[in-house]
Amino acid sequence: AFTLLPCPAGTPETTLAIEGCAEHRIVALDKQIDATAESLYAQLSSTLGRSRLVTSQARWVARRHAVCLKASNRYAGGTLAPVAFANCEVRMDRARLAALAALGGASSP
Repeated sequence: AFTLLPCPAGTPETTLAIEGCAEHRIVALDKQIDATAESLYAQLSSTLGRSRLVTSQARWVARRHAVCLKASNRYAGGTLAPVAFANCEVRMDRARLAALAALGGASSP
């Protein structure tokens, strides 16, 4: 848990504002991911399928963190590091949401 930085109306002009807006997008996307995963979980009829979904989600969260940490390390010590990390999480969240949505259209195991 963390306190969201503010996201000003219009185009953010400072690194803190850019980071804050990315944080707001991350929170919104994470809620969508959770809702989509919960819906998929409910659709799955087998314990194995449900277990695999839970494991997949946990592994994805760990991978997202590792990938985004690597992306932000390029700016280590600078004000762009948290912006790079947050923007990476937004990109990865969007990709995960699309992947989960595609799974929702597939038949359940």
